[in-house]
Amino acid sequence: MSTPWGTPDQERDTWTGQYPPLDVHGIYPWSILDTRTTEWKNRRKFWDETIEDGTKGRDNTLYAHGKSGYHTSINGGRSAFDPVLTELMYTWYAPPHAHVYDPCAGGITRGAIAHELGHTYTGVDINDLQIAANRVLGPNDATWICGDGTKQHVKPQSQDMVLTCPPYHNVEKYTDHPRDLSRMTWDEHLDALAEAMEQCYTALRDDRYMVWVTGDLRDSKGHLRGLHHHTASIITDAGFHLVNEHVLINAVGTRHRMLRRWWSPTRSAGRLHQHVIVAVKGDRRRAADTVRRQPHC
Repeated sequence: MSTPWGTPDQERDTWTGQYPPLDVHGIYPWSILDTRTTEWKNRRKFWDETIEDGTKGRDNTLYAHGKSGYHTSINGGRSAFDPVLTELMYTWYAPPHAHVYDPCAGGITRGAIAHELGHTYTGVDINDLQIAANRVLGPNDATWICGDGTKQHVKPQSQDMVLTCPPYHNVEKYTDHPRDLSRMTWDEHLDALAEAMEQCYTALRDDRYMVWVTGDLRDSKGHLRGLHHHTASIITDAGFHLVNEHVLINAVGTRHRMLRRWWSPTRSAGRLHQHVIVAVKGDRRRAADTVRRQPHC
């Protein structure tokens, strides 16, 4: 049986013969993950060709960086989650045939790749238009729920992995819904993250991983908020243990068009990275054992 990794023999790590593979088409689990490498670009091309309309991101971002319409003028208003990062996180941290929970689903990328890799996916998003689009474009076996990610949507201890990427506060605003994380005040946002984190902890089975992708932003005076530091504290307060932090390095892309307006007046550097925080519920060695189980062919 062929899979997105290749044939069953190719799925095994060439160094140890174990599943899952240590590398995914030449990308290894270092603390730095670089989207600019040839290996990453080639794998991105594979997913772009495999999932039609699935890796282009949200179509209905309202505005970013406080400038109505500016995000649209730069990149068409799309906010995309990297499909290669999605594949890496599933491969390295999800057991075979996992039930994946995503309380801030956004577009179909994470659900579509879960389907391609043999996982079951439940995605929650407060944006009814986004959920409607996902139900049309996404895989039929994914469950798409229009709702508040801070509430309970799955049975306790029913999920094998959490993979999610909540809004980075108000960097991009997605809807006018008062419970949209991107519409809240800073303190409300952190409180809502804590509520969502508690639901993730309840949803996960013991000895399972959660992957939470986040970044940073600036306050009204241009000072860094330290969102990833707050997020790490919220994760541990919920009962998780921190395992890894991968720093995702992104290509410059269209950011060069905004660099001068960031740098010249205030010396604010352009940000080219995100934080991929990995935590475990329970024992990390037992969690690793669940990931290493052989998939059924």
